[in-house]
Amino acid sequence: MDSSSLAMNLAQLVREGHWDELETAWTEHVLAGAALQPALDAVSAAASRKEIQRCLPMVREHAEVLTSADRPAEAAELLGATMLLGGSPGELAKLLMQAAEKAWGSEPSWQAYRQISGLQEGAPDMRAAWRRFRKLMAVDVGRVVYHGAGWGLGRIEKVDLAALEANVRFGSGRNDRFPLASVVDIFDVLEPGDLRCLVVNDPKGLERLLKEEPLEALRWVLARNDGRASQAAIKLAMGTLGVDGSRFTNWWKRAQKAAEGSEWFEMSGPPGKAVVRILARAEDPATGLRRQLMRSRDLSEALTRVRALFTGSSAAEDVRSAALESLEELSVATGATLSQRLATWLFLRQLAQ
Repeated sequence: MDSSSLAMNLAQLVREGHWDELETAWTEHVLAGAALQPALDAVSAAASRKEIQRCLPMVREHAEVLTSADRPAEAAELLGATMLLGGSPGELAKLLMQAAEKAWGSEPSWQAYRQISGLQEGAPDMRAAWRRFRKLMAVDVGRVVYHGAGWGLGRIEKVDLAALEANVRFGSGRNDRFPLASVVDIFDVLEPGDLRCLVVNDPKGLERLLKEEPLEALRWVLARNDGRASQAAIKLAMGTLGVDGSRFTNWWKRAQKAAEGSEWFEMSGPPGKAVVRILARAEDPATGLRRQLMRSRDLSEALTRVRALFTGSSAAEDVRSAALESLEELSVATGATLSQRLATWLFLRQLAQ
């Protein structure tokens, strides 16, 4: 296996508990260039297994290599992310401080941001200090912020380091100044890839994405919900994009159909109460759909789901074939009522004509 494949599989090795292989793969990954994202994915996977401590020796080695290679900001990001996910501050804080100072120690904001965040060795809560410092570093002109208690989305228009204040203009048109200490307390500073940024920066681009790439919005929702979300949670998250009412209904129909035909999504549950999960490994969508249909609560639920595949734009042929075969099999199984069987046979007959 080449080094790029090893790097891509770090998280999968963690998920499968192959710790000896992980140590070898991680070492080879570091020697091959030490890209940051595969390591972050591995640490996240370890945190979900509550085994992040087993990654600490590899994280420390990786961070030391990044710092030595004049990539201290990446080293700080890796150490900080590992600490926030549960890694011991006692084992990581010193390296984190060294990497952070090397990365940003010459910046005009360094001392002020350290003071506001409390980022220093021996801090009583190093995790909280790093979280606040990282948030302060993200406060910059053009960044989008979100205030969940009422003001909603806004854009940072100005950062005044001398006064330690930031100017924010909200979607309502309101423009206000906030102390930087308050900014980190009351706002979410959104990552540039967060779809909520499009609401402020490119609303037409958001509309195109909802229509042409519905799975991108669904993937964003699932990423915010640890990879799995109910239809109710999806609707709530899409509401933060202003996608509600008929806009949500139209998008959700497209997203459901696209997810049914995707190798990276799994849908389950009855209509109106669907649950969507993003998969760690690609799976043949026809096989996944068949498995889900065979687990349906009853024949009526399976029929409703299959009918949706034949409404509007067409699903992939192999997915549709698998759906019809499963539905036909379910229609002769024990447990279905006569009315459910008749409805199913009529549907199958109509398609056969």
